[in-house]
Amino acid sequence: MQYHKIIIIGGGPAGSSAATKLVEAGEDVVIIDRKEFPRLKLCGGWVTPEAMERLNLKMEDYPHRIINFKKMIIHIGGFNFSAAVEQYSISRIEFDKWLLERSKAPVILDNIKKIEEKNGKYVLNDTYSCDYLIGAGGTACPVQRAFFKRSHKERRHIVTRELEYDAEVKTQDCHLFWPRKLNGYGWYVPKADGRINIGVGGSHRDIKSIDEWWHFTEKECLKLGLIDEPIGKPKSHAYYLNARQADNARIGNVFIVGDSLGLATIDLAEGIEPAIESGHMAANSIITKQEYNPDAIKKYSLPWGAFLRRVPMAPVLKV
Repeated sequence: MQYHKIIIIGGGPAGSSAATKLVEAGEDVVIIDRKEFPRLKLCGGWVTPEAMERLNLKMEDYPHRIINFKKMIIHIGGFNFSAAVEQYSISRIEFDKWLLERSKAPVILDNIKKIEEKNGKYVLNDTYSCDYLIGAGGTACPVQRAFFKRSHKERRHIVTRELEYDAEVKTQDCHLFWPRKLNGYGWYVPKADGRINIGVGGSHRDIKSIDEWWHFTEKECLKLGLIDEPIGKPKSHAYYLNARQADNARIGNVFIVGDSLGLATIDLAEGIEPAIESGHMAANSIITKQEYNPDAIKKYSLPWGAFLRRVPMAPVLKV
């Protein structure tokens, strides 16, 4: 039996952020992930200034492609307007690997299918044991499935379809598209060095409309000259929004963080910053014995996000 004081399941931003804090504190920690990095992660790749600050990361120190865009073009109901923003754009296939390597935590490749509590320790696949267990394995995290239950009210989630690929970048601005009758939005996010991400997302209640969302966004990108040709129809995936509850985020010495807990913001479904913050919170709870309270993590990306959800045609998700 291989023993470590702390085992983290999942090496994405939440898991690697927790690991960084724990390694810095001199803790015995290992990350277990079922697939090797780098690997494709479909995500718009917006990184907020707050997330950069939490990572103690300056743009000039990041060794991979990154853009700092200061304007967002919003297309809604036939009207177009720009909004001043401070956002960064990265490619997750690079970003996740870099964060994981920077944590300096050992990584084990294994698919965890069985988790039990035995004699005060947590035993995984009858092979690994630990005193503390952090679930950072995303929406299908095995730690979440083994120890935590989501009620019907918590199952608020969205469906997304997106594609990231190499192409000529026509603008350094991010574009967001809100159709009149669909509860969702589309995006065009430029990356550095000839790469773009195009996607759509919206309430799971409208899952039958995702093809319509996708064709709408693709058509708008073509009309604006952001892309030169249709880009096909990629697969869809889903994740939870604001499924958090303080009493359903830690049981004993088991924590869930990031998308395992459903921390993406309600209005724009942004999940990188909440993932990083929750990872830090869980690590600090282990190191200092302080309370783990993910309810304190902000629920909205926009300052007026809660209000805008009640305004017809406002540029936020209505879930």
